[in-house]
Amino acid sequence: MDRGKKDFVYDRHSKDFIIELYIKYREEMIKISFSKLNDWHEAEDAVEEAFINIAKNYSKIINSKDYEIKKYIIVTVTNTSYKILNKKKANIYSDIEIIEEHSPPSACAEEIAISEVSYKELKKSIDELSPRYKQILNMKHEGYSNKEISEKLNVKIDTIRVMLMRIRAYLKRGGLKDE
Repeated sequence: MDRGKKDFVYDRHSKDFIIELYIKYREEMIKISFSKLNDWHEAEDAVEEAFINIAKNYSKIINSKDYEIKKYIIVTVTNTSYKILNKKKANIYSDIEIIEEHSPPSACAEEIAISEVSYKELKKSIDELSPRYKQILNMKHEGYSNKEISEKLNVKIDTIRVMLMRIRAYLKRGGLKDE
């Protein structure tokens, strides 16, 4: 610990000041945090964590003007929200890596479809797709995620998943079979 820094001692005035800030800005902070996290519970956690940081740095803001305090609070809750979001993303990626590490290698549906049908059959099957299915297949091929496709086409993400499953099944079958 720095010898030059003093530990801040909370007195009645500082506690009242922090409680007043909490009451005054809590709702606004939750809205800001929710806009980043899209989860009310995580937004509330972010606000609580932000206020812990604000309380620890009370001495820096006690003599500040209202707009400076508000700016400090907004920056603190925004940074806290992004910190939580980044932790969440890191956990998701580590879970995916663990699953991939312990899963036997397997081909995706597209690779299976390509291996089971010739290029001409595959091209013919793609040509037979509806314009909407071609558009989705093309976007997927360009690297768009299901979420991005659903947002761009203004369609629910579950609908995109179903459509991609149908496209894969159709291509795997080799399209419309001439009977």
